Amino acid sequence: MAARLCGADRGFTLIELVIAVAILGIVMSAICAAMVTALRANQETKVRLAQSGDVQFSSTWFADDVAGANAVTTGGSAICGSTVTALLNITSIDIDTVVAGVPATPPPTPEAPRRSVSYVLVTSNNGDGTFGQLERRSCVGTATPVVDRIARRLSSTVTPTVTRIPDTSSPATVTLTLTADDGSTFTLTGSRRSS
Repeated sequence: MAARLCGADRGFTLIELVIAVAILGIVMSAICAAMVTALRANQETKVRLAQSGDVQFSSTWFADDVAGANAVTTGGSAICGSTVTALLNITSIDIDTVVAGVPATPPPTPEAPRRSVSYVLVTSNNGDGTFGQLERRSCVGTATPVVDRIARRLSSTVTPTVTRIPDTSSPATVTLTLTADDGSTFTLTGSRRSS
């Protein structure tokens, strides 16, 4: 006796299954392409956000350092730290002897400890390639320097430029122009407080 199939028990034909698998492949390709694009955009956004944060962070330090400067010199050995060449050395009265712009009483003597800051470009390899990094090395007198990395992913092949206006050890304005690894440039500017 032959079994009769009802309409609900029929299933799918081979052609219907092949068409469904082909459509699924097309849809999955589009979804994978969208995911790859989103992940790539996410990585680029992370790099841009880090660079933006570096610019803001370094501009804050730089402006404050130049504002309180007694002397600004370019090149030469870093005052704070090892014998690496500094882009810029800034020397000022110890920050503890001047509070909120009001000189300490009595005023600091010439023998008072000096606060020194050296801006140094170092190179490092983080697995993605070789990049320049801007370090701010600060010290008071001969104390051990405090080292802050204030800009990462800088070009290791383009030398930063320092401009002093006027070009003396007591300039009114100092600029430091840096180039990021993607070729974009940013300039840090600081103006000395008038005495």
